[in-house]
Amino acid sequence: MNLDIQWDKCETFVSNGETFIRYAVSDQDGVTFEVSMHDPTIQAMYPREHWLPVYCAPTNTKIDRIDGRLVVLCGLGQPNNPNGNLMLMRATAQTKYSAFRKAKIIAGILATLAGLGISPDENMYDAIRRN
Repeated sequence: MNLDIQWDKCETFVSNGETFIRYAVSDQDGVTFEVSMHDPTIQAMYPREHWLPVYCAPTNTKIDRIDGRLVVLCGLGQPNNPNGNLMLMRATAQTKYSAFRKAKIIAGILATLAGLGISPDENMYDAIRRN
C-alpha cells in the first residue's frame, strides 16, 4: 500500500511468511480510514453481493458509496488463495473534517490501485467524487 498513515489500531496476520493487515483504522481530523486484507474480516463486514463479484474475478475492483462511506473493494489473485484475495479500503468524513487529510487518503487509495495495475474507470471516479 502506498499510504503514509498513522494507525490508531492495526491488527496483522502472517500467511506463508508474509505479514498482511487483518484490520487497521486511522481516525484523525474528522476522517476515518480503514483497511483490511483479510478475506474473513471483509466478508463479515459486508453482505455477499458486495464482495462476491470482486472475489471471483482476478484483478477486479468495486468503488462505491455503501452505508455513507467511500468503499473500495479489490479482488486480487485467485479466490481461496491462502494469502487472501480481497482488499478493502474504506473512508468516512464527518461533518467537520480536514480536506487535506481526505485528499491525502484519496490520493493514497488511487496510488495503491495504480500500484496494483488497476485503473479506475469514469464510474469509479464519479463514486470517489460523490464521497
